Amino acid sequence: MAIFYYLVHGTDFTRRDDFTDLTDDSHDISWVHAVAPTDEELDAVLDDMHASPDVREATRDPFSTPEFLVNDGAGWLSFPVQVPGTWTREYITLLVRGRRALTITRSPIEYIEEFRQRAEESGVEDADHPMADLFEGAARADRDALQAMRDAVDGLDDLLEDDPGRVSIHAIRLLKNAVLRCGNICEDQIFCLAAMATPAAEEVIGKTKTSVRESMLTLIRHVDRSFDRLDVRTRELESQLQMIYQKKTEDRLRVLTVISAIFSPLTVLAGIYGMNFAVIPELSFPHAYFIVLGTMAALAAAMLYYFFRRGWLAPSR
Repeated sequence: MAIFYYLVHGTDFTRRDDFTDLTDDSHDISWVHAVAPTDEELDAVLDDMHASPDVREATRDPFSTPEFLVNDGAGWLSFPVQVPGTWTREYITLLVRGRRALTITRSPIEYIEEFRQRAEESGVEDADHPMADLFEGAARADRDALQAMRDAVDGLDDLLEDDPGRVSIHAIRLLKNAVLRCGNICEDQIFCLAAMATPAAEEVIGKTKTSVRESMLTLIRHVDRSFDRLDVRTRELESQLQMIYQKKTEDRLRVLTVISAIFSPLTVLAGIYGMNFAVIPELSFPHAYFIVLGTMAALAAAMLYYFFRRGWLAPSR
């Protein structure tokens, strides 16, 4: 889709047409960023970086699992990140060999594109591998995802308190799944960063990158613990809403039970005077019909008053 070549010299960030040849004692960085490259484009870049067969094989299908490996003096990283806005998983592949670095994404990632544009316009703070910016951008995306999820959970919590009828189990479960998905991404990031804590990795990425890795690892672990707490909160919201649904069901059943209890004696009276006997003494009374109706109405009113006083008709709180 697109390949961008850069040379980082001091604080200058210059766009180039190809990899820049650098000497071993150079402090500059030759960086290429590829967005959904074709196999031919990727092979050409890997040829320039003198990538080993193992690294080539890993780079051809990098968007499956988090992984870090060191091979033939090169460091290769498949790093999961949050996609801002959708909070889904995307992978960034990073290959570092000497003063050359390659990053690959399957689609444009917002904070990488912003970094490129900002660097082209105003340069960078120092000549360093883009690995530090990758980690910092991923950590910022984790924080943004955490804040977005926290706001969503707080909003559902307030809505559940004020108007439970507007909250659905489906909405809570969608949010719970999103929180769990973001937490899983943080766990995979921790795995990748922890895998880089080896002498071989330090030799490839340098001590400066190791310190960046450690600071990012601490931050992402904190975010991951926060996602765990949010997961607990979403489960509590789901349980609370289920209790509200259960109370509504109990209210409906209680009303139906009261109605059945009121009509039970009325049904008995109607059954008695509906029997086909030849002699029913009350039938000869002049006002028997109205007396029975009055008795039935009095029974219904008395039972309704009794249930009302006992609070059986009031909704649960």
